[in-house]
Amino acid sequence: MSPIKTTAICAFSAIILLMLIQVGFWTLQNTGHELEPKFADARPAFELRGLMLRGWEKDSPRWQLGVRQAQSDGDDRYRLKGIHQGQLWDRQQRLLLRQLNAQSGEMHFKERRLRLMKVSVQLRSSVDMTVDELSINEKSKQVLLSGNIIIRKGTTVLRSPQGVVDDQTGQAIFGAGFILEDRQLNASGAECRMNESGEFRFTNTRLIQREQKMQAQAMTLNFNQSLLSMGGAVSFSKPDFKATAGQGTLDLTRHVLMLRGHVSVTHKTRTFSCDLVEVDLDASTFSAEGHVRSEIRI
Repeated sequence: MSPIKTTAICAFSAIILLMLIQVGFWTLQNTGHELEPKFADARPAFELRGLMLRGWEKDSPRWQLGVRQAQSDGDDRYRLKGIHQGQLWDRQQRLLLRQLNAQSGEMHFKERRLRLMKVSVQLRSSVDMTVDELSINEKSKQVLLSGNIIIRKGTTVLRSPQGVVDDQTGQAIFGAGFILEDRQLNASGAECRMNESGEFRFTNTRLIQREQKMQAQAMTLNFNQSLLSMGGAVSFSKPDFKATAGQGTLDLTRHVLMLRGHVSVTHKTRTFSCDLVEVDLDASTFSAEGHVRSEIRI
């Protein structure tokens, strides 16, 4: 092949190569401009399936969610569906919530806020909670609960319209009133607090079972042991019977009330004091023990 032909072929190849490069740049440039309005207008802009989402504070995990489907409409909001196997830790890295499942949710990256709807979650072993809405706010360091909160273990059920979980201490506060139910037992009060051990504390609470009433300045419910501890001016009353004591314990499984400390009992016309009184709420019987001193009205 002559030098002239070789030069001509090389020049032609260079022109073709330059044309291809120019077409490539034109395609990338124009495609980018066309995609921009389409991305903003699309519903949804993108969709992801089978995700594991995690929220972090520095090197420490704060929450974790399995998500079957996530969609975005191009702004800061991400719609979530099929939320499962979620977990939430407090700032001390203690596990607050486990086995969290939700029907749907929303995640806002800029606001650092996660909102879940129709939630079921496990607080402790065999202690479950359902709530209409659960919100995790990373800025305020709070977990907000709202709408039909139901905490259940066996036959014992605690209901409240709203609550908040302190992210620092792990304490949950139900400050809009509560109702505690266990078979025929019913209790109500203004405020209930759950500590990091899973115990519920009530103040100025009254319990009612049929015609039987119990009242105390402070009560603590241990769901794991099914025990309700009472302190500070404890009283129990029913027709023809009244007892007061410094402290008491109600076994929610056996429905047996134990009163201790300066116990005073009035039964019909008889009044006596003792160290301990045991009341069977279902059988409506009682027994007294320890330094029993009796007074009979005549």
